[in-house]
Parts: sequence; structure tokens; C-alpha cells
Amino acid sequence: MRPRARFERAKFGRLQILEPLPDSVDLSNMQVGRWDLPKQGSMDKFTDMLERSFPFKKSNYIVIENHLHNIGDDYTADKVRIFMCKRDQRQSDSVWKLLLNRFLEISIAYGTQSQRLVYIMIVWFALTMWIFLDHNRIEYDISSMAGKPPSHEIVSAKFWNWKDDFILAVRLHVPIVGLGLEDRFRPAHYGPEIYAAVTLAAHWLMWPLLLASASGIIRKRS
Repeated sequence: MRPRARFERAKFGRLQILEPLPDSVDLSNMQVGRWDLPKQGSMDKFTDMLERSFPFKKSNYIVIENHLHNIGDDYTADKVRIFMCKRDQRQSDSVWKLLLNRFLEISIAYGTQSQRLVYIMIVWFALTMWIFLDHNRIEYDISSMAGKPPSHEIVSAKFWNWKDDFILAVRLHVPIVGLGLEDRFRPAHYGPEIYAAVTLAAHWLMWPLLLASASGIIRKRS
């Protein structure tokens, strides 16, 4: 495919393109002070034009995304970011990159919607509390003497309440809280143990991802 409109390295104080948009356009290293584009179909005017850009370059998307942020149109800027990442995903043959991009799309919309991951974490926390509210899924370390082999037994219902359940959930969902602290309560049986291990491992990954997304690091590196 060859571009039908070539704006490579062009500089415009104002760029106005009347309908219809070119079938393809080269936007490489173009500088525009003000954009004036038609809107076609259901796609936003900027994302529609960028979808027609050839060759694909992230820099074209980032320039327009920054322009939209500067004029206060954060909603459309986020759409441009998402379209850029999706198009980049279509260009890749790496299975690992495809899986990573898919995860970033679902969890944080490529850094544009950090609240998605917050909602996932809240729902997961509630599920953990519900699972371990049952005292039969909790063991208590009854070792009382130094050097004595570890010994555990199922917690009696009268010694297990929602406060203990909440503390256990916090230790699983905010892993750094449990570092260096002794915990006599632990999940009992194979199923709850596997669930707790997966939850703990997942949140060691999710917290850095959330912080990176909220701080804008994900957007800068993508």
C-alpha cells in the first residue's frame, strides 16, 4: 500500500482536510499547530485518520494524543492511545507480546483506565473474605515450644471472626504488609492453599502495575 496523501516532515499552522479523508496518509514527522478534520462513520476523526496512516508509527499517535491532552480533550486522547496499542498488537507476531498486550487492555486499558484494576482488586478482596470466613478453611499453629515440630489444627469457630478474616485477606492482597510478621493463621487443605498462593503471587504483580499505570509510566513506555 502506498499513501495517497504524503505529509512526511510537513509543518502546518492549521491542517484542514475536507471529506472524504484520504484512503491512506503518511504522517511521519509531521508538525501541526491546529487540526481540523472531518468526522466519518462511527470512528472519531483523529482515530479514523490514524487508522489510515501508513507506515504505522507510534510517534504519529503520540503527537496527536499529546495535542488532545493539551487542548483538554482527555477522552479522545485516551481513545487514540488505545487505538495505537491495538494497532501495534496487530503488527506483532510474538505470542508473549500479544498476551501481555491483551492483559494490559483488559486490566488498565493500556494505562488509560487504572480504575479497572482497582475494581478487580476490590472484587477479589471480597471473594477472599467470603472464602476464608469459613473457619474450616483455616489452620492455627499450635506450636508452643521452641524446637518443637510445627503442629496445626483447624480453628474453632469461636476463635475465628470477621476481624481475623479481614486481617488474613489484607495479608494476601497487600503482600508487603505480611513481610517479617509471624502469622499463626494459614489456609487449610489443598484448595484454599492454592487459592491463597495464587492470590498472593498475583498481587505482588498487580500493585506495581497499578502504581505504574496511575503514575503514567505505562503510557510513557508503551
